[in-house]
Amino acid sequence: MNAILNKNTFSKTVEEKIKNNHEMYIDAIINTCAEFDIEPEDCKKYLRGGLVSKLAAESVKNKLLITDSSSIIEF
Repeated sequence: MNAILNKNTFSKTVEEKIKNNHEMYIDAIINTCAEFDIEPEDCKKYLRGGLVSKLAAESVKNKLLITDSSSIIEF
């Protein structure tokens, strides 16, 4: 992809995949990482706060994220 990669570009691409392809947030993020040729572990710096919140909410809803107060996950 030729676009300059920044938070706005990455997050908009993720949101478009969710809207157009009906992907889950995690799938859209992984697919966007592949599209921009970056490792999923490195995408943290490209995620806007709203997207992180939606990813966390979806993960809790689908039981992909532990919500125990003793487990702290930082984005």
